[in-house]
Amino acid sequence: MCAMKVACPDGFFVSRGNHESEPINRVHGFYDECARKYQNHQFFSLTNSVLNTLPIAYVISEKYFVVHGGLPGKPDFCLEDVRGLDRFRVPENGTLLSQLLWSDPQESQGIRPSHRGEGILFGPDVSEAFLKRNNLSKIIRSHVWQSEGWLSEQSGLCITIFSAPNYTYTYCTVYPFIII
Repeated sequence: MCAMKVACPDGFFVSRGNHESEPINRVHGFYDECARKYQNHQFFSLTNSVLNTLPIAYVISEKYFVVHGGLPGKPDFCLEDVRGLDRFRVPENGTLLSQLLWSDPQESQGIRPSHRGEGILFGPDVSEAFLKRNNLSKIIRSHVWQSEGWLSEQSGLCITIFSAPNYTYTYCTVYPFIII
């Protein structure tokens, strides 16, 4: 990932997801993998320090809002809110940072609690208001595995791209790029 960013600084974008944090990495096996492969935990600690520097969200071509999870429950949420975040830390539950990493779209209007126990479910009305308020056209996210590699939701306002070909040992079609 770091090598690709150096090689293609204007053509390679990566954002931080909910799994790019020390507690999640510890629970889901990365800590044990580092101990097994490197016989110490310094690599684990250094890797998490690098992951904490990843952008939480960004805008591509002044049109596309890219974020791992989705929109937070803050009614007047805007791009300035993202710029003001302290991303160099572990996200605390219920915070704007955590909601950007854990939220998901829903087809019904409004906002409701997420079944994940963190983040929220946001409707097309929430997406449309955010996009209009920030002069954007789409939300692009990646928080949920998709059997075809991607899914257009909320009448095209929100696109989920998740093309890990062997996520949880379930294979899906991999699309190297999506033209919007």
